[in-house]
Amino acid sequence: MRWLWLAAGLAGTLFIPGYAWTYALFPKRKQLRPLERGVLSFCLSSALVPTAIYLLNRFGSIRLSVFSTLCVAGGLTLAAGTSWAVRRQRAPTNSDEESASGFIP
Repeated sequence: MRWLWLAAGLAGTLFIPGYAWTYALFPKRKQLRPLERGVLSFCLSSALVPTAIYLLNRFGSIRLSVFSTLCVAGGLTLAAGTSWAVRRQRAPTNSDEESASGFIP
């Protein structure tokens, strides 16, 4: 049972926040292949989560704990999900406009 907690914790801190950010940064499915999205997810999570924890610990006087780590990972995921939802809502509905612009404002 302990390995299940370990797997869930690793996925929650080293994959899920980055996966959400890949959709926030690249909202169209065809912009990245699944392997590229997976590798980029791991890299983004590995960079964002420890950096956010460090900054909150250093400047926000929040102590390092399992709870604070989960809150940071959840907050990053929620921020990315909100960004993705806003970008998808503002995306043009015409497929010609989507293919003409590489960036969705």
